[in-house]
Amino acid sequence: MKPPGVALAAMESALNRLIADGAETPAALRGRRVCVELLGVEIRVCFHFIGSHVVVSDDFDAKPDAVVKGTPIALAAAALRGQAHTRDIELSGDLQAAQVFESWLKNLDPDWEEYLSRHTGDAVAFQIGGAARGLRRWGNQAANAFADDLRDYLQHEARILPTAAEVDRFNNEVDELRAATDRLEARARRL
Repeated sequence: MKPPGVALAAMESALNRLIADGAETPAALRGRRVCVELLGVEIRVCFHFIGSHVVVSDDFDAKPDAVVKGTPIALAAAALRGQAHTRDIELSGDLQAAQVFESWLKNLDPDWEEYLSRHTGDAVAFQIGGAARGLRRWGNQAANAFADDLRDYLQHEARILPTAAEVDRFNNEVDELRAATDRLEARARRL
């Protein structure tokens, strides 16, 4: 499936605007082509770095220097966690170029309110930015609450995972057993 040309043009324009506003293109990417393949939806987006400019296309014919493959969920989750890559994301080709590309994308830190204010005005952009920050905060709180609830369920209800106290007790018992074994071994040597 090919991404819409309008989306590619908008992505290219936004990235080049960020570059023009100071988000430098790493030297390791100049002249390189890095493609991102979204598995499951079969979308491929290629980024060709020409000098300090990037061309975004869906060009399947040109051979990329590096390829980053993953499901949209895996790529989005890695981006939200700020991780360069996880076991759910496959890197191939020039691994250094792929890692530099991921790092470059991760470190892009646009001032979205500033860009939005150019089209909507400062007051509206500030309100939208505040709503986005609130949504992000709520999402983080919901994710943390879900993780806590899942841990509690697996430890206390399903009894699949041990609690921290149980792990500590087990480690202490192993240490005591090791010490007793060492003492027994020392006695056996003396005899």
